[in-house]
Amino acid sequence: MVNEGKVLVIPDQLIKARESLGLQHEEVADALGVDEAELTKWEKGDSEPPLEHLWNLAELYQRSTDYFLRQIPALPEHLSFRLEVF
Repeated sequence: MVNEGKVLVIPDQLIKARESLGLQHEEVADALGVDEAELTKWEKGDSEPPLEHLWNLAELYQRSTDYFLRQIPALPEHLSFRLEVF
C-alpha cells in the first residue's frame, strides 16, 4: 500500500531478506545512505521506508518489491522430487 510516498512493508520480510544474504545492519545502512537506527525502525515496524529506499532494498537484497509488501510462506524444510516406487 502506498501512503504519501511511503509503503507499508512487512518487517519480517526485510529481516529475512537481509539475513539470507548474511548482511549486517551497518552494511545495509551504508549501502542505502541511511542511519542504522532508521533501518532498525523499518525492521521493527516502527516506521516505513520511503518508496525510493524500498526500491534500493529490493535491488540490494535481490528481491522484487512485492516480496516486502506481502507475506511469503516459508519454504518446507525438506523437498523431495523423487517418485516413490511401490
